[in-house]
Amino acid sequence: MQRHRVPILVAAALFVCAAAYGQSSQAHPSYRVSTVKDFLASIGSDRTIVLAKGDYVLSAGYGFKSAFVSWNDYDDGKELAIHGAANLTIRGADGARIVSDSATAYILGIYGGRNVTIDNLAIVRRPAEDAEISGGTLYAESTRGFFVDRSELSGATTNGVELSKVQDARITRTSIQECSSSALSATSCDGIEVSACAIAKNDGYPLFYFEDSDNVSVKNDKIQDNGGGNLVEIYAGSGAAESIVFDGCDFARDKVDHFAGTNLLPATVGCTFEDSSFGEGWATNSVGSSSDESYSDEDSGPASYDHYGSGLSFDYPQDWQMQENATTGRVGLFSPDGETVVMFATVYPLPAGADPAKAEQKLFSDGAVALAKLLKDEVGVVARLGAKAQGFDAGGFEAQDYGGTATKADGGSAALRVRLFINKGAVHAMIAMAKDPASLDEGTEADSIFASVRLTPPEQ
Repeated sequence: MQRHRVPILVAAALFVCAAAYGQSSQAHPSYRVSTVKDFLASIGSDRTIVLAKGDYVLSAGYGFKSAFVSWNDYDDGKELAIHGAANLTIRGADGARIVSDSATAYILGIYGGRNVTIDNLAIVRRPAEDAEISGGTLYAESTRGFFVDRSELSGATTNGVELSKVQDARITRTSIQECSSSALSATSCDGIEVSACAIAKNDGYPLFYFEDSDNVSVKNDKIQDNGGGNLVEIYAGSGAAESIVFDGCDFARDKVDHFAGTNLLPATVGCTFEDSSFGEGWATNSVGSSSDESYSDEDSGPASYDHYGSGLSFDYPQDWQMQENATTGRVGLFSPDGETVVMFATVYPLPAGADPAKAEQKLFSDGAVALAKLLKDEVGVVARLGAKAQGFDAGGFEAQDYGGTATKADGGSAALRVRLFINKGAVHAMIAMAKDPASLDEGTEADSIFASVRLTPPEQ
């Protein structure tokens, strides 16, 4: 969805006003707790909660609910969701840890409210051995004034800190480690400061992700021993890349494919670069773009992509931006105007013994349900799908088309088109979303991507 950038003076005024929420002349009562249930019962507005030393394992409080506390369900556990709290500080004594034993749930979510502070706390995931991690650590949405100080986010996780529609966020003197997707992700945010933090030993896909976000300062941080794809990616229908600045950061031993993964580039001011896969000349030497694909400039035809694991390949226009996540095997394609996105993903492994020839429609139906769950759980999108045609042979594999709509919690919506494929023991999906439904019609560039899917030729 296209958004208009807020004029710079208005944005500055909003930033200053939001920062004022971080100051309060009123003394708030303090609650000292030593158990999970006492901690949950104390959550509310205009107060400081002090957690005594020890582990606060969230599963011990799953049954508790209040006006401020609820739980978001995941496959093997729950996320602690705090709603609408204002002027709330959660502070730990030395050695206090909030612990999740779920592999799939986010650990702590802050929804709405203003001036929420997390101070001197460790937030840790401690899942079962060999569990597949798909949950993040800390999430904040639609919050005005969100502050994390002197804290530690550790234990295997996908996203360390994920922000959506947050105004005025400050993450200071905090350690973020063991992320498999991103240390910091921000969508539709204004006024983010990440300062004096240690961001280390993560695999970034990318390490920093900014979408439609303004006034971002990553300042005086130690960004070290990270790996993965791109260190930073910026997408902006709104938002200004020039307002995203890495200032005085110490990059050391970071081994990534590219420093920047899109053609929207941040600024780096006074940074040091030591033994990394990029250096001071990253803007010319370490930027990933569609130009990195293996075709010549004279070739006006589409670029080709072989999707590992599905046995399928497809083509896409050369001027579309491609991003891939090696961890999940998902691929995203973004139109030049930013109005259309096409994704490819494996969504449903077939049950043991399933025969597509005998249960084709059931497998497609199960795949559609799995896709809808994936979009809701991981993207926050509610997909409403309706079959448009019966399954058909697409050239050696079965396929099924769907149409529908995709809706976000804030009411934003987009046209949705899906084609499911059955191949190599799984259901795979090509998913397209666009502001204008006509952008997904027959004959469009998105349609050409759908139509190009084929079996990957065997290696010679």
